[in-house]
Amino acid sequence: MRNSRHLKVITSQIENLEDLKSQLETIGAHVLTVIEKAELWIQEKENDFTFLEMSQFLMIETSKFITKCHNIASDNTESAKAVSTSRLSVETSLSGSCTTNRDEKEFEILKERLEKMEKTISTHSRKYKTVNQKLKALENYSETIHSQTEQNDWIMQELNSASEFMTQIQSENELLTERITSHEHSVSKLNGVSESWQLKQKRLEEQVEHIQKTVQTNEKSNRMKVEELGKEVHVTNLAINSSNKKFVVLQDNVTALGVKVGDVSLEMQTLCKKVEEIDYPSMYVVFSAHVDLKTMEWTLKKNMIVNCFRAVSYSLGGYDPKTGIFTASCYGIHRCRVSICTSTDQHIQLGLFKEDINQTYQTRYQYYPQVGKIPLPQRKSSNSRNRKPHQMSKSFGQCDPEDVDEFDDDFIISGNLDQSQCSDETLVATSLDQVEKTERMSRILCNVQLNQGDKLIKETSVLYTYCSMNQKWCKGVFKGEAKKPKMKEDKLMV
Repeated sequence: MRNSRHLKVITSQIENLEDLKSQLETIGAHVLTVIEKAELWIQEKENDFTFLEMSQFLMIETSKFITKCHNIASDNTESAKAVSTSRLSVETSLSGSCTTNRDEKEFEILKERLEKMEKTISTHSRKYKTVNQKLKALENYSETIHSQTEQNDWIMQELNSASEFMTQIQSENELLTERITSHEHSVSKLNGVSESWQLKQKRLEEQVEHIQKTVQTNEKSNRMKVEELGKEVHVTNLAINSSNKKFVVLQDNVTALGVKVGDVSLEMQTLCKKVEEIDYPSMYVVFSAHVDLKTMEWTLKKNMIVNCFRAVSYSLGGYDPKTGIFTASCYGIHRCRVSICTSTDQHIQLGLFKEDINQTYQTRYQYYPQVGKIPLPQRKSSNSRNRKPHQMSKSFGQCDPEDVDEFDDDFIISGNLDQSQCSDETLVATSLDQVEKTERMSRILCNVQLNQGDKLIKETSVLYTYCSMNQKWCKGVFKGEAKKPKMKEDKLMV
C-alpha cells in the first residue's frame, strides 16, 4: 500500500496539471476564434472592423493571452515551492523508510520522478521569465501602437479636412473656368465690335470729308440766296406796311359788325319768347281724302289733270275738298300716302318729288310682279322743268278690294330761301310704254311759306300719280299729317 501522505502530494500535483491543461485549452480555443475572425476580415467576409480597429483588436487579445499565461506561470511557481517542501518531507520519509519497509526500486523510481519534476519546474521558470519579458515588450508595443493610432486618427482628420478643402477648391476652379470661357466669348465679341467700329469710323471720316466739301459749296450758294432774300425782305416789309394800314380799316369795320350782331341777338331772344308762347296741341292737323264713289271711272286723255280727292273720310282741319288745298300749320316732316287700284292689265307709273329752287331729293320706287317694293334712293340737282320722275310700275289684273298698291313718302318741309326766288313748277311724267307721250292722272302740290326773321321763306313739294293712255278707271286715297309748331299758314293743293 502507498503512503497516504505521498498519495495526497501526487494527487495535488496531478490536479494542478489538469487545471493548467484546462486553462491552456480555453486559451487555445479563444486564440482559435480570434484567428478565424482575422482570417474572415482578410477574406472580406466580415466588414465590421476597419484596419485600425482590427489591428488594435488583435493586439489587445494577444496581451490578454500573455497575461493569462503569466498568471498561470505565477501559480506554477507557488506549486513548485509546495513541491519542494513536499520533496524534503518525502526525502526524509524515504530515508526513514529505506531503512525499514521500502524497496530500493521504488525509491529510485520516486527519485527519478522528483528529478523530472525539478527539470520541469526549471523549464517553467525559464519560460515564465521569457514570457514576462515578452509581456513587457508587448505592453511597450501596445503603448506605441496606441500612440500611433491616435496619431493616425489625427492624420485622418487632417486628410479629411484636406480632402474637403480640395473638393471646395475643385468646385471653385470649375466656376472660374466657366467664367473664363464666358469672358473669352465676350472678349471675342468685343474684338468683333471694335473691328466694326473701326470700319464705321473710317466711313464716318469719309462722310465728314464729303460733308465738309458740300458745306463749302452750300456756303457759297447760301451767300447768294441770302443776298436775294435780303432784297425780297425789303419788298415784303413795304407790303406789310401797306397791309397794316388796310388792317386798321378792317378793324373799324369789324367793330361796326359787332354792334349789328348784338342787335341780331336781341331780336333772336324776342323770337324765342314768341315761339314759347305758341300752343302746340292746337296745331296738330290730320286729314284723309279719297276718290268720290260716284266718279269711279274716267276715260283719260293726253295732258288731262284728274282732281279725284273730293270725298273726305275725316279731317282735323286744314284741307278744303272743293279747292284741293291743304293748309299746313308748320314746317317739318309731312307723311303722305296714296293708294291706286286698276281693273285692266296695264302699267301704272307713280312719282313723288320734294323740290326747292337749289336742289331736289327724289325717291324711286319700282313695283314688279311677285317681287315687292324695292327702294333705290338717289339725289339729283334741280332747275330743270322737263325732268323724268322716278317711277313705280306694276302689271295689274282684275281689281279686287285687296289689290291695292300703296305709295308712301315724307315731305320734309323746311328751307332758307327768299320769297322772290321761289316759283311753282309743274313737272311732266314720262310713260314707260311710250317715252314721247306724257299724261297725268292727279297732282298734289304742296306750297309751304315760312317766316324767319324779316324774310319770307318758301319751299315747294309736288306729288304726281301717273297712268298709261288706255287706263279705264282708277281710285286713290291721299292722307296727310303735320305735327310741328306753327310758323305761318301754308297751303297744300290737291
